[in-house]
Amino acid sequence: MSKKNIFFIYTFLLLLGSLSSFSLPPYNFIFVNFITYSLFLYLIVLFKEKKAKISNFFFFGNFITYSLFLYLIVLFKEKKAKISNFFFLGFAFGYGYFASSLYWVSHSLTFDKQLTFLIPVAILGLPILLAIFYGAAVIAIHSLIKKDYIFLLIFSISLSIFEYLRGILFTGFSWNLISYSWSFSLENIQVLKFIGTYTFNFFSILIFSIYFNSLWPIQFKKILINSAFLFIVLISNYLFGKIIIKNTEFNQYNDIKIKIVQPNIDIAKTWGTENENRNLISLINLSKVNKDEKTLIVWPEGMIQQTNPKDLYKYKEYFNKNFSKNHLVVVGITNPSISGNKINFYNSLVVLNNNAEVVNVYNKIKLVPFGEFIPFENLLAKWGLKKITFGYSSFSSGSERKEIRVFNNLSFLPLLCYEIIYSGDLKRDSKDYNFIINISEDGWFGDSIGPHQHLTQAVFRAVEQGVPIVRSTNKGMSAYISPNGKIINSLELNKSGFIDLKLFFLKGKTLFSLLENYIFYFTIFLSIIFVIALRKFNKNG
Repeated sequence: MSKKNIFFIYTFLLLLGSLSSFSLPPYNFIFVNFITYSLFLYLIVLFKEKKAKISNFFFFGNFITYSLFLYLIVLFKEKKAKISNFFFLGFAFGYGYFASSLYWVSHSLTFDKQLTFLIPVAILGLPILLAIFYGAAVIAIHSLIKKDYIFLLIFSISLSIFEYLRGILFTGFSWNLISYSWSFSLENIQVLKFIGTYTFNFFSILIFSIYFNSLWPIQFKKILINSAFLFIVLISNYLFGKIIIKNTEFNQYNDIKIKIVQPNIDIAKTWGTENENRNLISLINLSKVNKDEKTLIVWPEGMIQQTNPKDLYKYKEYFNKNFSKNHLVVVGITNPSISGNKINFYNSLVVLNNNAEVVNVYNKIKLVPFGEFIPFENLLAKWGLKKITFGYSSFSSGSERKEIRVFNNLSFLPLLCYEIIYSGDLKRDSKDYNFIINISEDGWFGDSIGPHQHLTQAVFRAVEQGVPIVRSTNKGMSAYISPNGKIINSLELNKSGFIDLKLFFLKGKTLFSLLENYIFYFTIFLSIIFVIALRKFNKNG
């Protein structure tokens, strides 16, 4: 196979990956995955079998053109492919997928002139790192490639495993699993209560790739069989979700009121003592409450960055004037802590009383690489690199995450920013909690698709854990999410406002909240055993 033709193949896969990214929120064009994943798997098989001809791609070119997407004509010649070629098949698809769905990360580099030179690195580099997992998933199974249903299962196992590894290795970044394509349908994601996001991702890959063995030459019998199977699965899951939603029982909790505040403060004006004072007044003005009603007020991440928590008493007058003993305020702060001769800075969530005293604190554990800390900081700092958020020193990671109890009989799990994305890894040291509070600063990503994707992750966690999520962000999108994933109320991007609400809890616990990712491990184990049994049966048969 000539280098020219291999280049065409990689380019075609890159475009398929890009097209598949439009299945994610806020677009949710989920139908494209049935084209892109089936073609992805089909190309892997043809590459292995060395049987493709130029005519194979006329039909698919028209199909993708009909979907308003560019296609390339790919030519295969019968020549033995190198193992490395299989890596780049997966890598090309993954690169297109991540480059199209994560371009918005670069927007965070526009706030500091010292970092703007890194914009091309963010746009090109991050997708490269993530695409390696797709390449590894393909090369791991290259010797097992065959145009049959067994390989469809093998491919789904491999890709879902490497997607799981993407979420745990090197701090982990499980953003934009293909299962988030289903976020448009509340009914379709109720299964998360039982199997979680990673297992749902495995089944999503499986059904999105189902047409790969009926493509060229067109096999109408297999297309009908695959379509019938797909119809049964999709309708069953939808009806199952509908039944779950209809029969779900909630307990209304009227003792305490929650107030979510979204101030819509310019990112550049969140740094500096004068700005902190001004912003605090804006937050308080949006937090008007009844002094006789127990209320938990939730402010966004990073609203207090200049004042040491021990010195917050200077705001005591503000708090006494506007809040009573019936009120508590949750807010994100920068929290310095002296350890020996070293000062550690934490990105923290604190709970303040009406005297501006800290009654509870949580130090963020999962930090954003380059956003909150610089890997190999001693080396890279010499080149003038600093974290994206304000200040030069990297944040330190917290050591534990426990539930925070408020008003004696209510507890919440604190999560800062993208800690909400880690399916099956939320609880840590916590024992039990009634709801989740997720505070964030998504203003770093402007009017892009990033905040929409972040909110979707919170919706999935609500369904998995079966608890309501209270989410406060500076510039949006703040929301109250019910235990079944319904967004009860939300605030739009770049608008200030507040949400008043009363909590309601799910009766009982979800299966996933009890077993978490052990369900994924068990599913993959059973699938591997099933593959081994099928291959042995076919060999003996």
